[in-house]
Amino acid sequence: DSQGDNASERRRQRLAYVIENYLDLLYQQRQNKLGSTGNNSGQLSVNDPLFRGTFRLAEVARSSRVQQALMQSAARASFSDPALAELARQEQDAGQESRALGEILNKLLTAPPAQQLPSIQAKLQADLQLQQQRQEQLRQELAQRYPEYANLIAPAPIEAANLQNQLKPGELLVTWYFGEEKSWLWAIQSNGGKALVAEIPLTRKELARQVQNLRRALDPQVSTIEAIPAFQGEAAYALFRALFAPIQP
Repeated sequence: DSQGDNASERRRQRLAYVIENYLDLLYQQRQNKLGSTGNNSGQLSVNDPLFRGTFRLAEVARSSRVQQALMQSAARASFSDPALAELARQEQDAGQESRALGEILNKLLTAPPAQQLPSIQAKLQADLQLQQQRQEQLRQELAQRYPEYANLIAPAPIEAANLQNQLKPGELLVTWYFGEEKSWLWAIQSNGGKALVAEIPLTRKELARQVQNLRRALDPQVSTIEAIPAFQGEAAYALFRALFAPIQP
């Protein structure tokens, strides 16, 4: 419903705020470290604590509840074991119930004192704890009985060093995180080469605006060929430069 969607959006915004500020803090620490060592190239090892920290945090930030729900649904559909399907359904139901109780409790706790209901809030808190405990028990049972499923719906964060080992000679892995106020790029060279993390001058909204502008020539929604707008090559190249500037020679 709309209230649930609004609550989910508020949670997403809070999470994005915390993650992006922590990313910025780690990045500034990294910049200070490079400056103190005289390393002006910006290159690090994939095992550098600050590089690993920002890379893993970005991986967590890019995951979403919608993605998790899709993975859970796909995972449930891919297994023919009725016992697994039932256990997975119970775990997901417990999670949905926990979120619903948490949203109701949060609304009551943030209401004016005259509108709060202490006895109901206490009952909701107790029910929430029971649901959370039940979900955790079900997760543990899933992990013990069906480890492949547990890893599918909740994969461990990807380590940069593991990704580097998968790269072929001459390959370069590039990934981004686009935030509300700041965005970052990570690049990893193959064969034990160096890694790079850098801030880029694009926010999530600005990127969406530029992509939408470029797509007008690719998806014009017009009735005649003459009405198709010309593709903006200069704008496309400017976007390319902004996205790849930190790794361009």
